Amino acid sequence: MSGRYKAYGEYRVVKLNGIEKLPSLWEIKQVRYLLKDGYEGIKIGPFGSALKLDDMVEEGVRVYGQENIINKDFSLGSRNISFNKYKDMVCYGVSVGDILITLMGTSGKCEIFPYEAKKGIIDSHLLRIRVNKKIIIPRFFKLLIDESPEIKHQMLIQGKGSIMHGLNSGVIKGLNLPLPTFLEQKLILNFLDHETAKIDILIEKQQQLIELLKEKRQAVISHAVTKGLDPEVPMKDSGVEWLGEVPIDWDIMRLKFVVSLYSEKMFVSNSVYVGLENISSGSGKYSFKEDAVPDGMSLPFRKGDVLFGKLRPYLAKSWLATFSGVCSSEFLILRTNKLHSKFLNYFSLAKEFIEQVNSATYGSKMPRANWEFIGLLPVPKCSYELSESIAAFLDHETSKIDTLIELQQQQINLLKERRTALISAAVTGKIDVRDWQVHVTQTESDEVMA
Repeated sequence: MSGRYKAYGEYRVVKLNGIEKLPSLWEIKQVRYLLKDGYEGIKIGPFGSALKLDDMVEEGVRVYGQENIINKDFSLGSRNISFNKYKDMVCYGVSVGDILITLMGTSGKCEIFPYEAKKGIIDSHLLRIRVNKKIIIPRFFKLLIDESPEIKHQMLIQGKGSIMHGLNSGVIKGLNLPLPTFLEQKLILNFLDHETAKIDILIEKQQQLIELLKEKRQAVISHAVTKGLDPEVPMKDSGVEWLGEVPIDWDIMRLKFVVSLYSEKMFVSNSVYVGLENISSGSGKYSFKEDAVPDGMSLPFRKGDVLFGKLRPYLAKSWLATFSGVCSSEFLILRTNKLHSKFLNYFSLAKEFIEQVNSATYGSKMPRANWEFIGLLPVPKCSYELSESIAAFLDHETSKIDTLIELQQQQINLLKERRTALISAAVTGKIDVRDWQVHVTQTESDEVMA
C-alpha cells in the first residue's frame, strides 16, 4: 500500500492457512466460534425433493439463488413458493443482515441480505450465516470473505471438486478469520466507507466518460452511413422518418434487395464456432471464448459475411466476419456485393437501425427479431466505391474512440484494484487506521491516485 498509511507498531507471526502475521492484539477466530446461537447460525438451502420445480408458483415467497449474490441484485429471479410451503421451509428463510455465500461454481461470493429485499428463502446453492453481532460486525465479515486474499486462499484449498469448485458448511465453519476488537472493526469500516467512496466517485466519472464516448461513436457511425462524408452535398428527404435526409444521389432500398440471406444449417466439424457471447455489444468486435461451443446444427459463414444477432437485438451484436467458420442460428448471415460489407456492418450497428429492429421483436423472456421484418427495413444505398470510403473513414474514427474508451477502462481497472487492495489491507491488519481522521489537504482525485 501507499506510504500514506502506516503499519501497526507490533506484529506476531501466525503462518496459518495463508495468514503470515497479525497485529499483536488481533486474534484468529474460526467462523464456527463467530456464529449466533452456535451452529444454528449456519444453514444451507434445501436439497433434492425438499424443494422441487412443482413447488414453484407465480406469486408468493421468493426463492433466492446464486444469481442474486453474483449480480448483487436481490430483485433478480422469478421463483416463488406458496405461503403454505413457506411454513415448511421457514428454517431456510432469510432476514435483514443475514450473510449469504455462494457454494458452487462461482463459489465464495458474499452479500448481506438488504432490508428492501422481499421475504424469501435460499436454495441449495446458497449458505446463510448469522453471526454473533457482539463479536463481529456482518459487514466486516463480508469484507473478509469478499476481499481478503488470505481467506480466498483458504476457501480455494479446502473447497471440493476438480471440475466445479464447491464449498460446504464445514469449509466455511473452519475458515480462520483475522479479528480485531469490535471497536476497531467500527473504526476500520468508517475509514473504508470514506476512502472507498472517493474511489467510487472517480470510477463513476470514468464510466460516465466511457458512456459519452460510446454515444459519440454511435453518432459518428449514424451520420456517416446516412449522410455520407461530404457536408456540401445536396440532400433530399428519404421518405423514412428515422433516416431523415440522405444525399441526393443515394437510393433507398429494402435490405432484402441489398443482401443475400444464408440460413442452411449443417454439422460442420473442425470449424471455429461463433456464438452471440463472442461478439461485444455495440462495437462489433469479436473475442475468443473457450466455452463458446455449438449447440446442435450450426450455420456456416465465410470471411466477409455480416453476422447480425437477432436475439435481443437491443444488444447490437453485429460482426463482420474476419474468418470462415460456423455460428449460432441466432445470427442472420448477410452477404452483399452492392455495398461494401464493412459499410453494411456499420449500418447494422447504427442506433436508428437497431431501434427499428428491436421495435418488432417477439417473446418477452428471449426477444427475437425475424428476417421477414428486418428484410423490409430501408437501407440508404450509395455507390460501392463510396460505401468503401465511408467504411474506411469509420474504421479510422471508431478506432480513435475505441482507444480512448480502452484508456478509460484501464483507469477504472486500476481504481478497482486499488479499492480491493485498500480493503484487504485494512481488514487483515496490514495498515493501522486507528488514528485515521478526515483530512482535506489536496483534491480528492490526487489523493486517491497518489
